[in-house]
Amino acid sequence: MSAKNSKCPRCNEKSNTLKKRFYSDKAADLLVSLGEISEGKIEEPICQFCYLEVRDLLVDESLSTPFGDSLVSNSIKKTPRKNS
Repeated sequence: MSAKNSKCPRCNEKSNTLKKRFYSDKAADLLVSLGEISEGKIEEPICQFCYLEVRDLLVDESLSTPFGDSLVSNSIKKTPRKNS
């Protein structure tokens, strides 16, 4: 689901690239506990910039915790971040 010129619930910036993201239960719990996304907005679409920040945070967390592999799939870990 994409929204045109709506505000991202994470950064509050207008964006035409809002897209629904799907998180594992562990990843969602981590994002909420760190205050990255509020519990009531975890299922709402976010902008591409916020998605990249959240993805990087989850990858970093998965690399720094013994059981972090369950947070992020291997395909996400191997996806290089494009600098824009």
